[in-house]
Amino acid sequence: MKKFIKFFALYLVTVITGWWVSSYVSFYNITPDIIIIVAIGISIFNKEITSFMFAFFCGLFLDFMGSYLFGAYALCLLFAARMVMVLREKIDFHSVFTQVLLVSAMSFFIKISYGLLGLVFTGEILFGELKYLLIVSVINGLIAPLVIAIMPIFSRDK
Repeated sequence: MKKFIKFFALYLVTVITGWWVSSYVSFYNITPDIIIIVAIGISIFNKEITSFMFAFFCGLFLDFMGSYLFGAYALCLLFAARMVMVLREKIDFHSVFTQVLLVSAMSFFIKISYGLLGLVFTGEILFGELKYLLIVSVINGLIAPLVIAIMPIFSRDK
């Protein structure tokens, strides 16, 4: 029960911070995706069920925040969490460089997947300009080591 309360508190802090950052911290409509970074960080340090549940609920929150395709972010974050779990068996994500690369690549993958799901179900690509997509992915990667540094506190693997 204590672990559940810690994860629920982290979820609340994550979604409130993600909402605040997306609402008030924007430079030329470019905003870091704190929710995606935390979901990936949880996937690095925790077991599958914890990672899947956290990624799913983070994705649902992103869907509630104004998605055109409800459930698409939840699905994309689940795929990203699974890819991180597969990769963590082969790559050590405790160094800053690999965290930057992982979060940049996963952010890009999540946004591209969301856009392609939009293309399949609505007939429109939903991720906007490629330039914006690349810049946000790089910004997410640069912020990631700062956010992921607190993730071992929430690790269930010990």
